[in-house]
Amino acid sequence: MPKDAELLLLSANRFFAEGVHLDHKQHRVIGHQLVWTHLPATTDIAEGDHQPPAPASASLDLAGALARLLESSGWKGLPVVLVLPANELIFRKLHFPFSDARKISKALPFELESELVEDFAQLEYTHHLQPEGEGTQVLAALVPQVLLESAGEVFFEHDLHLRSIDHAAVALHLMRPLTEGKSGFLGYVGPEEAFVVVIREGKLTNIVHFAHGMGKLLQTHGDTLPTLPQFLGGLANHGNKVSASPDTAWLAGADELQQELAWLAAQFTRTFRLQGLVAESEIRFHGVFSPFLKWDGLAVRLRNLPLPEAGDFLQNIPDHPEPPSEPGDEAEDALDLLFNEELDDDPEISGKTPETLAELKQQAKQRNQAVPAPDSSSDTDPLPMLAEAGLPPEGGTPSLKALEGRKAWGIAGDLHTLAALLQDTHPLRLFTQTLPWRRFVKRHRWGLAMTALLLVAIVSTFGYRLHNAQALLQQEIAQSEQQVRSQLKQVLGSPIATTIPGQLEELRTFIEKRRQQIEVSQSFLQRDYRMLDFLNRFSGLLEQEPGSGMYRIDRLEYGESRFSISGLINSYDRLQLLKTRLKALPEFTDKRVVESNRKSSDGIVFRISIDL
Repeated sequence: MPKDAELLLLSANRFFAEGVHLDHKQHRVIGHQLVWTHLPATTDIAEGDHQPPAPASASLDLAGALARLLESSGWKGLPVVLVLPANELIFRKLHFPFSDARKISKALPFELESELVEDFAQLEYTHHLQPEGEGTQVLAALVPQVLLESAGEVFFEHDLHLRSIDHAAVALHLMRPLTEGKSGFLGYVGPEEAFVVVIREGKLTNIVHFAHGMGKLLQTHGDTLPTLPQFLGGLANHGNKVSASPDTAWLAGADELQQELAWLAAQFTRTFRLQGLVAESEIRFHGVFSPFLKWDGLAVRLRNLPLPEAGDFLQNIPDHPEPPSEPGDEAEDALDLLFNEELDDDPEISGKTPETLAELKQQAKQRNQAVPAPDSSSDTDPLPMLAEAGLPPEGGTPSLKALEGRKAWGIAGDLHTLAALLQDTHPLRLFTQTLPWRRFVKRHRWGLAMTALLLVAIVSTFGYRLHNAQALLQQEIAQSEQQVRSQLKQVLGSPIATTIPGQLEELRTFIEKRRQQIEVSQSFLQRDYRMLDFLNRFSGLLEQEPGSGMYRIDRLEYGESRFSISGLINSYDRLQLLKTRLKALPEFTDKRVVESNRKSSDGIVFRISIDL
């Protein structure tokens, strides 16, 4: 059977822990396990009308109860749905005058903290919003963090995948036994607790739970209690003097159980009336003690013992139930199937005697095809359909016969018919785990360890190669730096800076200066030196000759339209020579030359003009 088709439905309370191993796809019960907790040494079962609830000191040891259950069952590698009792959790109903979900989510923690006596920081909560008129009604379920953490640790240690944790009353509501859209009440009466689920128009609106003493009464005889059908049959037949049940120790507390049931009947009646009971309200009861209560239209009452159906119920219960056979023993199963039937019913095979195992199996197969028979597999019990799972008739009370094959004492017996539904997400789920990473790591720790070592080796190799590459690169950088320093020293001579960036900055400044000098030199090369050339040639005209005397140039003007010169010369001959030489210059060839002069004490003052 594939593991994904199997599921463990577990419940734990102060008195016992039990689990149902299910094949939820084929609707079969594979196995059941129940472990009673140890009764505290200081606990005294007093006689009276109603046993008080367990003291605060006797808190739920969830981790211990689950550990004992799993150790005795040996379940491994399965998904788990855990159902916690309603009396161990906190349920609150709040009303907000607005419908904004974001505002409600922000305000809800403060409202819950003001409502609770418990330390809100130590609680985990989940909530569900329901429109109510112009406002919103909020249902909140709270659970101590220590319960969730301890459950997770226990399942992790036993290689189980905790898929979800549910509230017992909310889980019972998911069965939806009421008519769709109707209002009414779901009552649960089990050895561990009793509660009422209030439903309005198909929606859960409130949960009221009661603490009774039946769990303590049964806990004292936990090791000697018979199977559940035998216990229920003995209790239902209690007081029958004609066919009295064998005198056993656990029947000594039957009167106390009746007192507890009578007290619960009164509490149910009171709760129904306080929660808005009307004539159209539907009322359904669940739990192993539900057949002992009845709703007569006015109140919930305890049925008189012995119950009328107790005799027929006891006749159908084997005194010593046979232990389940090994599913792998095919030969024994085939023999049992063959020899437990009447060979005379089928004339075709009544005269044949099988000589081999193959013939035996073939003969059994032919008989099964001829006469349909119910599944006789001894290792699994068929799961009844919802309509046959002990749902109450019109009067709201389930029959005792509906519990004939039941093994689970607690809430798990009422929920396993819809175990697959409990895996679906719903708003008031206390815990959901979709990625069992811790369980995966634990199961594949060796493979993960080898993978981690391989990754470490790969990373180490890559790191070593990267380190070597970096070392070579650093060496090349050092060599390049040395070469750069030597080149800079050759260019700069004695650089002021000691670092390469500083020396590069000096080189940049030096290059900039040289560039400017080159630009200036190029600008001089590109200039027109015609005027300087003219002045050079003109100065040659006036070179003194031996014995020529002195001369002086006072003004020289050379423009685009005219050239003029004025000064002082010692003789007229020298003046005429200067005039002749000016006419010989290429710039003044064929130009008109105008001369003027006058004599002074220092010599001859002259002026020569040439129109260009």
